[in-house]
Amino acid sequence: MNDAPWEAYLASSFPAYLLPDATRRELTEGAAAQLLERLGGGPDALGLLRATSLAARHADAIEAFCLRALPEFLPRLPLRSTAGPRAWEGRLPGRPDLAATLRQRLAGHPTRFVTRDRVADLGRPEDTVLAATARRLRALLARLDAADLGAALGLSRASACLDALDQALSAPSLTSIPDERPARAHEDAALAAAHPTYALAARLHRALREAEAARDPGTLAQLVAQGALLPLKASTRFELAVLLRLVEALEAALDARSPGRFHLRRTAVQQGRREIAALEASDGATLRLFYNQACLPPGPHERTVRRYLGFQGRLRPDLVLLVEAPGAAPRAVLIEAKLSRDPTYLAQGFQQAWLYRHEYASWLTGWPKVVLVMPAPVPTEPRHDDDVIAVGWDGWVGESLLHGVLTGIVAPTCNRA
Repeated sequence: MNDAPWEAYLASSFPAYLLPDATRRELTEGAAAQLLERLGGGPDALGLLRATSLAARHADAIEAFCLRALPEFLPRLPLRSTAGPRAWEGRLPGRPDLAATLRQRLAGHPTRFVTRDRVADLGRPEDTVLAATARRLRALLARLDAADLGAALGLSRASACLDALDQALSAPSLTSIPDERPARAHEDAALAAAHPTYALAARLHRALREAEAARDPGTLAQLVAQGALLPLKASTRFELAVLLRLVEALEAALDARSPGRFHLRRTAVQQGRREIAALEASDGATLRLFYNQACLPPGPHERTVRRYLGFQGRLRPDLVLLVEAPGAAPRAVLIEAKLSRDPTYLAQGFQQAWLYRHEYASWLTGWPKVVLVMPAPVPTEPRHDDDVIAVGWDGWVGESLLHGVLTGIVAPTCNRA
């Protein structure tokens, strides 16, 4: 993240406007995953969130283990060996066990020899923890590398750590250790081992295990509150900042115009609710805000594309504000958030906004109809005779826009009859 004003706003606000306080204290794993997926993080967002949270907290220990402790320790990895009999057919390598070989002769095996060899024993609990930590850290760093998040989490040498683990895991001293999942007793043994590398491995393994197995509602809520933005792209974060500021501005404006009438519901993790937030009045008036959803019926563009090309995709405005009041016709306002200062890209965004204006004309009966929000200031104020307007972050959300949105509040539902 950088020091852009919208980034600072988002960091201070998320997820306070999306999750009611009670839910933040008792966030289930399913609700956490649902929230992150609905915000664009994808089905694996919670797993990535756990990985980023752990990496950020233990960056120094991870680099110490991967780049110093493990490479220096592996050549001196103490191996404990045990002597045991081995049978050979037609040859005699090693030191013969004469008594055992004689028994083979008496048993009718004249070409079988028995030796007593020393076999390396790599089954010690501390060795199991050492190998498991290297393998699990390698998987975690590979996930962060794929998401290009290593440096952002304080792992300035994330790629070097990944290379060092690849090299270590190809060494015979680690490949010979069975791939087993250590228990707490294994970690305790590693913590008590003489060499400090074992203790470092045990502490990291315990942190990995606890992060991956986190089911406690408080822990999950803390993970989401502290790190949910990390897996998201900058453009997605800007969309969320635009969304949160709109919710905040609508709540304040309605409270000023009609104190106590509207109640804000943060519905991001509520089952059966498609909207991110809703402002509801006891008389049935409602404003609902949808994020990245095709909640309006297909318009002429979608219908003809489907007819001639067989394309089933839907247009998805970044934000759809739907408002309903008893006995009034429905109305919508569409918002597109474009994180760019490139005039060509922003002009393309404006063209997309005009497509929405004509695609959903029957819903866009008030002012403004479509709003393009960008991070940089816009040199002119919105004009009421423009169906599509552009505003900068510094002017989002202005009083004239709020007045247009809330004038004669009318509330469509997502399924218009």
